[in-house]
Amino acid sequence: QAAHSHLQQVFAVRGFILWDNSWYLGRYSFVNYSFVTYLLSYLIGLKTVAAISIASSAGLISSLSDRVFPGSFPGKSRCSLLAISFIVLTGAWPFLLGTTFLLLALFMYQMGKRLWFVAVAVLVLLTSPLALLALMLIVAVAEMPSGLLQGGSGLSDFVRKSFSSFYLLVVIILGGFQLLSMRAFPDHGYYPFWISDLVLVEIFTLVSFLLVPKRHVLAAKLKALIFGYGLINLVAFLFKSNLGSNATRVVDFALPITVALLGMRNFKPRLPAVILIVLAMVWNFSPLSQIFSSSIYNTSNSAYWEKLKPFLARYLVPGSRVELVDTANHQGDYYLPSMGFPIVRGWFRQDDFPQNQLFYSRGSLSKDQYLSWLKRSGASLVVLPAGPYDFSSVKEAQLLMSGDSGLRLLAEVGDTRIFAVPGDPTIVHAPNGSYISAKIGIDSVSFDAPLSGRYSLSLFYSPYFNASSGAICANTIGLTTWIINNPGPNRLVFDFNFRKAISVLMGHTSGSCR
Repeated sequence: QAAHSHLQQVFAVRGFILWDNSWYLGRYSFVNYSFVTYLLSYLIGLKTVAAISIASSAGLISSLSDRVFPGSFPGKSRCSLLAISFIVLTGAWPFLLGTTFLLLALFMYQMGKRLWFVAVAVLVLLTSPLALLALMLIVAVAEMPSGLLQGGSGLSDFVRKSFSSFYLLVVIILGGFQLLSMRAFPDHGYYPFWISDLVLVEIFTLVSFLLVPKRHVLAAKLKALIFGYGLINLVAFLFKSNLGSNATRVVDFALPITVALLGMRNFKPRLPAVILIVLAMVWNFSPLSQIFSSSIYNTSNSAYWEKLKPFLARYLVPGSRVELVDTANHQGDYYLPSMGFPIVRGWFRQDDFPQNQLFYSRGSLSKDQYLSWLKRSGASLVVLPAGPYDFSSVKEAQLLMSGDSGLRLLAEVGDTRIFAVPGDPTIVHAPNGSYISAKIGIDSVSFDAPLSGRYSLSLFYSPYFNASSGAICANTIGLTTWIINNPGPNRLVFDFNFRKAISVLMGHTSGSCR
């Protein structure tokens, strides 16, 4: 919930601002992620949005299955409600809401309500790119000619139908808008896709494919849909992108999918059916393990983080960030920025790669590696809260607790330790090698430049940055270089405009420091 609480607060304070300096080394916010989720959360509350999504999705799944598969297993809605409820624990709330709109779009598709389909499909686009990808796959399979699915000469028919099918054109156009948005707001990172995730999702895909009854009237289309999903995961694994293992999210519905497919076979043979249902339940309900740790509840409490505020305000070097050793519930990622302290990381796994990849690599984390990374990130303080920790933070916590991190212990606040980084780094590195105090706004950085020359900022470059003077560009690792000609007050601000967006779409993304 930390990421969603953070974005909800950002929206409440600044609206749909497109850049956020309070997480990572600066990142795009809302765009290419979700607009509708945080607008609704602001209006009715984040938990209310989640509750409505759960109830609506379960109802829509039941209604759609009754229309598409008359007489199917009557317990499907209860299984759907049970499985969807546990998706909340995975933190994929925009995808959950996007799934609700996806199901509603499919309902409109079944009813033949074209204008309503367009309206709801646009909501899918503005809520979850992943849900849009799923909608595109489902509509494409639904519109496929039977000849193509049965191995006949239907490919040319499908190509012709792509240009004549209203629904296919709608999702293709929306997919085009999403691709344009991704090009206009290029991300610096990618979401990891581990081989273990690929193996699990492809096994699930294969089992689902084999469970489809051969004589069912929709067998060919169901198999094409399942095959397409498996192919999407393979492509996401082979080509690095923000999609990554997010493609496996559909498996969050493993229980209702498995029950539905087995129901089409009358749950025969019984023993394999029971085994598959149990495995799907274990898979979907595994997030339950997160709620049985008392330490997680401790760090979920706002009072736990509020007591750190006076110490951070006293010791944090102006213009620097706090490196928070991330806990399993990630709540500090919300509370520290909400108190005005920008943090080095956050809770978007795709922003960890490749900048913070050292925390995911095999082997131990060395002192030299860690110190170099902290200084490169502009961190002057490190906060080590009580565990349990996110799996990516375990090595970092072990190094700090060993006493061999090279950091100086400043304070112990309850079971939280605060360390100082040697040299008092900030996010601004001057031409003479010194660190410069600065003011970090949510979409701006300002400081007094003591001399002219090339300044290195621990801030990811965006082509929408506007400098008060001089020139800006991206260095070899994507961070911002600023050539300042006029010493004194200087300000860098994120300033989106459509003229610049067109320039970015044309490929002008890295700026110029010549």
